[in-house]
This record gives sequence, C-alpha cells and structure tokens, in this order.
Amino acid sequence: MKKIILCLCLMAMAGLFAACDGGSAEPADTGNGQTEQTQQESANAEVGSEQATPRGEQTVSAGPDDINWDEHITFTWLMTGTPPNDYYTSYSDNPVVNYLEHRFNVTFDIQQAPVGTEADALALMMGSGRFTDVMDLGAFTGSIPQLYYDDIIIDISRWLDYMPNLRNLLDTDPELVRAAYDDDGRILMLPIVQDESGYSFTGLLYRHDILETMTSGNVQFPSGYDAPTTLADWEYMLPLMLEYFESAGFADFAPLIIPPQGVIHFGALMNTFGAFHQFYSRNGVVYAGIMEPEFYDFVITMRDWFEFGWIHQDFASRTGDMFFMPNPPLVFGGAAGVFHGMIMHMGDRMSMPELDMNFDVRPMSSPRAPGIAHQDMIRNPGGRFGMALSSAVYAGNHDIGRFLSIIDLLYSEYGGKLRAVGLTAEQIPPGHTIMDRMGMSEGAYWFDESGNVVFHPNITLVGGHIGIDAVNAIRLPGLYAESILNAVRDDETVRAQSLWGIQDNITEVHPLPNQLSPTVEESAILSTNDARINDHRDQMLTMFIMGTAPLTEATWEEFTNQLIAFGIEENREIWQAAYNRYLVRGR
Repeated sequence: MKKIILCLCLMAMAGLFAACDGGSAEPADTGNGQTEQTQQESANAEVGSEQATPRGEQTVSAGPDDINWDEHITFTWLMTGTPPNDYYTSYSDNPVVNYLEHRFNVTFDIQQAPVGTEADALALMMGSGRFTDVMDLGAFTGSIPQLYYDDIIIDISRWLDYMPNLRNLLDTDPELVRAAYDDDGRILMLPIVQDESGYSFTGLLYRHDILETMTSGNVQFPSGYDAPTTLADWEYMLPLMLEYFESAGFADFAPLIIPPQGVIHFGALMNTFGAFHQFYSRNGVVYAGIMEPEFYDFVITMRDWFEFGWIHQDFASRTGDMFFMPNPPLVFGGAAGVFHGMIMHMGDRMSMPELDMNFDVRPMSSPRAPGIAHQDMIRNPGGRFGMALSSAVYAGNHDIGRFLSIIDLLYSEYGGKLRAVGLTAEQIPPGHTIMDRMGMSEGAYWFDESGNVVFHPNITLVGGHIGIDAVNAIRLPGLYAESILNAVRDDETVRAQSLWGIQDNITEVHPLPNQLSPTVEESAILSTNDARINDHRDQMLTMFIMGTAPLTEATWEEFTNQLIAFGIEENREIWQAAYNRYLVRGR
C-alpha cells in the first residue's frame, strides 16, 4: 500500500513537471505590483555588465529598472511538505505568499512533495529535465555544484544587482558571507538568516498527568528533581506509563515514541550517552558518530526498553511522520507518554474535556547517563543561519531578475517581519480569506502605543491555538526577525527551549554545519557511499532495537566493519576536508 501511495504521489509530481518548462507567462490582470519602496530600491540598484556566457553563469545586464511589473506571470516552485495546520494544505495559500502575489502582480504555483517523498520528487524532476522555476534542494542527494555546472541552477551572487537588501546584508555581516557562499565563492541557494540566534521549536515532552494519576499525586523522581532528569528517572517514569495504558485498555499505545530508524533527528536520547548518529565535530575534528562506542550504549538501552514494552512496539512502521511529530494518532489520541513534540502541544492544549481527557504536557531534556558531562552532549544546533529550506533558482526561469527582486524584499527589515510574524491588518490582501478563518482579521500582530509588539491572542506564543508558522513565511528564504519572537516568549516557552538546549555555549560537540560544500568529486563519492551506509544503518538499527537481530559486542563489530567497507571512514575524511574549508571562508 505504501508503494502504491508513493507511486500516486510521484505520478502527480510528474504531471507538475510536465507542465513546468521554465514557467509560463499569463496576461496581465492586476495593477502594477511595484510600490514606492521597490521603486526606490530599483533606482538605487547598480548596473552590471553583460557577458556572453551560459545562462548559469550569466552576469545580469541591468538592475530592477528593466523589470516589467505590469505583466502578470506565474513562478513554479517545488517545496517540501508543509507542517499540518487546520487552515490550508498548500503553501500557495499561505498569507504572506498571497501578500507577495498581490504586491508584485505574480502567482506562486507552489507544489509540495508529500513528507517522505521529497528525494524521489527531486529525482523525478532531474530525470525528466522539466524543472520548476525555483526548487527546494534540501532533500537532494547529488552534487549541488554539479547542478550549476550542468546549467540547471544559477549563481545568485551574479544577480545581486536585483537584490540590494541581500547585498547589504552580505556587505555588513561577515558570518553570513561564510554561510551563504560556497568554497568557490558562489551563492547557489538563497540564504536563510536570522537577526538573532534562535531557539528550538521542538523537543522532548512528557505527560505529567499520567504520573500524577499513577502515584495519586505523589510523583517522586529518584533524582529528587521535579522533572525526569536522569536515566533512573526515566526508568521510574516509563513503567508507570506502561501500566497506565494497559490498565486503561488502550489497544495501541506508547510509553515512548521514537522515529522509525530509532534515532531522534536533533540527537535527543542519543546525547544521553554522548552519542550522535551523524557526523559531528569536537574542537575542529570530525567524527562519525555511529562508529563511537557511546552509540552502542544508546542502542543497547533502546533494545532493552523495547523489550520491556516501554517503546511503541510498531515504531518502525511510521515512516511518513515528520521528525518533530512522530505518530500523531497516538499523541493526539492520548495514547503516548513521551514524544518529540512542539511548543503548541505543551500544557493543556491537547486536552479533550468532553472526553474527560485532561493533559498536562511538560518539556524535558534528554536524561543524562552516569559519567556523561554536560559538555559531552550534542544539543539542538543553534546559530543564525540555516539551509534546511534550500531554494535554488532554475537557470531557465523565464524572469530570474523579477523573481529575485521579489524575494529580495524578504531580506529587508520589513521582510524579516513578514517571514517571522506574518501580516498586519493593513497588509492582508483583498480577497484573502485564510486570516479571517483564523479569526485574525486584525492581523497576526500590531504595535501598542509604546511601540511594543502585540501578538494576536490566537497565536500559541501568547497562549492561543494557532502556531506562528501557520501565519508567517518561515518556509520562504530571507531574513527572519527572531528578535521579535525572542522579546515575547513567555516563561513556559523559555523554559522549554532552555531544556531543549538550542542555545548552549557549554557544549563542545556540534553537528556539522548545513553550509558545508563538498566538491563535485567528493559529492559523487558521498552519494555512492551514503546510499549503502544509510540503508544498512537504518535497517540494522531497527532490527537491533526490535530484537530481530542479535545485539552483542561481536555483532556490533560486524555492523561497524560493514559500514567501514561501505566507505564511512572515507566519508568522514571528506567531511573533515569540507569542514576545514568552511572554517576559513571569508578570511
């Protein structure tokens, strides 16, 4: 059945690519999308010089003054799936996207690959030779520089005449230069930058109400803390949750939910043992985390917990869940005790009083194993830059300059607010209905008489029920005004995010930056090796945890030896070289 669904999804994507041959122009049907601000930016733009080179290396011949804003055109955009909300399923209906369409007299035809099929959709597009005008390459497994050499994507640095706001950020922010440019001085994907370091939106949560029920209000963690902090605390908590679900007669339940490969994306639970499943750095040295002895300790513990019934017995089947929301049916159905969730799930927000189900969901950090110091625990990576949404521009895009001029608005302070907090009442475009359906016709935010930002009470940041990412434009490239969000986070959110540890200057171990740039040759080696390494890793970890493969020191050695045979050490050396190049960029 899963294969049938995947085939149907890919057939739908194939229909999209058949209709996308560099986009299509449509007759003008609205007024000029240019405002006084964009006109001023156009007037201030510098003029480049034309070169007779392939379009992928084209240097633009003029700034935004050459754009015909009167013609209504459509840009196609392949984007990863959108986190679920109750108001729209396609990002084409996002309020900020609609605002940009109205302001600039364009349509964004955003097509999204279902979760879990992103890499397949990209492979289908590459094989078909029919590309969307913009493409999110976050799930691309090949060489991104090779796409440039093959004249598929552009070097955005050659188009900065159309992007004065991005150029200004690059001129004033040396850290952004290192994040945005690759090792050869190109910008192949539209950068994402925050004005301040951000916090995590996701982390470990647990149902404290279950523990209250099972102990008659006398919860006593062995550590003496008021939240589960050590492995002993978890081994006190999980049996209570198992007993709760069994005695309540749940047919399907999970004291603990883990993703299908047995590891949580940002390192939670693994870092209990000082382990990590990917490559990471410590004091400038790159390590293959799965080859370190600490990872074996983690897998042993997960196997034991699964055998005890503490881990969901069917965890391996949930391959389509997002990493930050595994198994929603169990979580929202009250049948999960510990899970990786979001701020919007905390407290009593998921309670169903009509069913006499009152939740008390609390945040927690990974438990710490004996002998593991805080600085040895990989934490949710912080920083101001991201490439998780990695939009590249197709070299055959029928109006590259116009598209980049529109997106450049998002690199301004004004655009940073759009990406972070959405629309004010004045910015809601005519005919837009999503904000009304959200009950936010007054806008997502406004400013009081003292100039302080005030969020609409429906936003979860201030106790509402609508996540901020449903109204902002976080999935678009640009600047992100994290400072506004940091200023209004309530004590509950601040505490959760401190436990999840995205801003942690104590930690000495870090996941590798997303902005590393392997060469074409290195990428080819990584792609070949990774296909075998990842398949073997994911298959064997699941089997080890579920007990369908014996887990001993001898079998673990066989497993790691096979990873070496598949090239994991060769990959580590490549990532070390790429990391070394990254560290000296912009110097």
